[in-house]
Amino acid sequence: ITKVQSLMYSFHMSIPKSLILILIFFCTHSAYGQTANEYFQKARELATKEDYKGALKKVDKAMELGATDTVVFYLKDKILFKLKKYQELYEFYKLAIDRFPDYYRFYYNRGNLLLEFREYDLSIRDFTTTIKLTNQDTILASAYSNRAAAKMWQRNFDDAYKDLLLAY
Repeated sequence: ITKVQSLMYSFHMSIPKSLILILIFFCTHSAYGQTANEYFQKARELATKEDYKGALKKVDKAMELGATDTVVFYLKDKILFKLKKYQELYEFYKLAIDRFPDYYRFYYNRGNLLLEFREYDLSIRDFTTTIKLTNQDTILASAYSNRAAAKMWQRNFDDAYKDLLLAY
């Protein structure tokens, strides 16, 4: 046995078997397990094909594996809406807004959901926050218009009229 072979043998023997098993587990897990991004991509694909139940499972798995970008949350938002899981969607908005307090889209979408369910004060609050957070003309026009609709339902016609003027 050469000196190099002897050193390699002694190094190999000094590695605990548990460490070797852990290394094998992580190597095979990363080789065969799907990543959060792969689950997210599959969720997008399924949502495009209108398989919203399958897409929800995939996006949930992506989030479980650590996918936390706004696009992942936004996809789940859209999937829950398509599945008409409104209570779950409302609760999800709380999570999304806690995670992304400066992202206008979740306030805007929750405002629309609340408007649909005639929660006018809450929808006005969310549209007001949307207006503060965005500078996109189309979103601003829609937020002012939707806030005006909520105010009209409350019979607050003067403020509704002001919002409509701002919308257009």
